Amino acid sequence: MENRTEIMPSDIPSTESVQTQENAPRRSRRQIFIKKDFQLKIILIILLTVVIFANISGIIIYSFFTRSLGTDSLMDYLGVREPSEIILQVIFITEAIGLITIFFITLFISHNMAGPIYKIEKSLVRISEGDLSEIINLRKGDEFHELAIELNCAIDGIREKLEIISASARKLEKSTETLANDQKVLIQEPLQELMNSIDGFKL
Repeated sequence: MENRTEIMPSDIPSTESVQTQENAPRRSRRQIFIKKDFQLKIILIILLTVVIFANISGIIIYSFFTRSLGTDSLMDYLGVREPSEIILQVIFITEAIGLITIFFITLFISHNMAGPIYKIEKSLVRISEGDLSEIINLRKGDEFHELAIELNCAIDGIREKLEIISASARKLEKSTETLANDQKVLIQEPLQELMNSIDGFKL
């Protein structure tokens, strides 16, 4: 009976991990913004960087042509009254196309980062509550696979140590049966506290 009690909880992770892995793609298809603040922050930083460099590039190009051809020659060459007109048009069109393209690229990249972070956070919450049967499963193409592997290894190590402690505590509990009553009382209370602490974990 004791062996069955210890084996059955270890079978639970496979079921939960399979369900987590099967449900994860469905969640990602339905919800683009998994961690909205994190994803929007990345998108905003990249878009602002693009806008700044696009404007700087426009200024440099305009300065180069005006110095090379002269303002009048540049106006005649471009067929406009004001050279700033064509420069502004080019900048606005380029920025619009660039921002739209980069927005979707950044959204895709940030999604591959936010999804794993969300899963790892949820797993760590369950682990902090004593559920050591939790296994972090990430999809192919997600970021932070190395981190998930290291966390799973750490959880496995803790689980194995707790199983050893649990087995030793049960042996110690059996050995107290041969002790005198006064000695048994001294050992049973701290031993029971240890057993209760171990039973609080889901292995």
